[in-house]
Amino acid sequence: MYNGIGVPTPRGTGTSGHVVKNAGAIRKRQGHLNRQNQKFASKLSSSHAGHKNIVIQRHDQLRAVEVKVAEFEEMLRSKGLKDELEIVQKCQNVRRELMNDLEEKTRNEQNEVRDKVQTNDKHPMLLEIDREREMDGGGN
Repeated sequence: MYNGIGVPTPRGTGTSGHVVKNAGAIRKRQGHLNRQNQKFASKLSSSHAGHKNIVIQRHDQLRAVEVKVAEFEEMLRSKGLKDELEIVQKCQNVRRELMNDLEEKTRNEQNEVRDKVQTNDKHPMLLEIDREREMDGGGN
């Protein structure tokens, strides 16, 4: 027995009686990052604060277009339009218009980003990181 821990005598226990410390009971320290790691972590978190992946943004935009097309189709059916071919053609026209609007909006945003790149040095770095992530598998 060591400081009240363990068995009084190891006889009959099938062990040597050697007491080892329980490393699982030791709590990790909160301040385990050294100064360089903390600087890197703060740069990383501040550079991507509120920054949404481009692939996810594009997916959300395309999904919104499809939701609007589905709502339009539902409205046509509720009005009593029976011709399936006509419904499909009208939905395709609406989808085409919405996609053109989306592409125009995307082009305008890209032009704004190009204008801001000259004034903000951090933005080109973020764009480069996003390009690398897309090449590596879509930000996973």
